Amino acid sequence: SLIHREVTVNMPTQWGDFKLHAFSQTDSHELHLALVKGAWKKNVPETMFSASELEIGYFLGGLFDSDGSVQKRRPVFTTKWESLAYDIQQLLSLLGIKSSVTHYFVKYKNKKRKYYRTRVIGSKKEVELFLQKVKIIHCKKLNALQNEFESTNIEGEKIKISSVNNIVVPFANKMAKK
Repeated sequence: SLIHREVTVNMPTQWGDFKLHAFSQTDSHELHLALVKGAWKKNVPETMFSASELEIGYFLGGLFDSDGSVQKRRPVFTTKWESLAYDIQQLLSLLGIKSSVTHYFVKYKNKKRKYYRTRVIGSKKEVELFLQKVKIIHCKKLNALQNEFESTNIEGEKIKISSVNNIVVPFANKMAKK
C-alpha cells in the first residue's frame, strides 16, 4: 500500500484526549501526522431524510450495491457504524419498508469487532416493495433477491450448501481404499 501506519500514541491534553497517528509514504518516505479527537461516525446526509422516494431509492440502491447482501432471502445492509445502520432503517421506513437493526461480533486480530445489520423483515411483500423502491444496479444481488436465493457471498453469487455426506463419505471411501 502507498501509506503505512508507523505508530499511534495517546496524547492527553487540557482540551481532552487525542491520538497522534504517524504514517509513512512508501514511495517518497515522507512522514505524515494525524491528530484525532473522538470517534468518527458515518451517517446518512441529513438532506436524504427530506428527499423524494425516488432519490431515497437511488441512495439506498447505491448503499446496497456496495454494502448489501442477501441473507435468508432478505436484503441486508452491513456496517460497523451503528448510527449508519439506524439511519438506513429510518430511510427504509420512509419508503414503507419494515426493517430491524441487530449487531454481531467478529474476531479480528484477537479483538472483537462489532458490526451492525439492517435487515428487511416481514413477508415476501416487503422484499417485493424493496425491489420496487430501491434502485439496485448490482446484477448478481438483484438476481439473488428476484430469485429468492437463500444467501449470497460478497460477489453476489449463489451459495450452494453441500450436504456433509457429499463431502465426508467420498473422502472416507477414498481413505479406506488406500
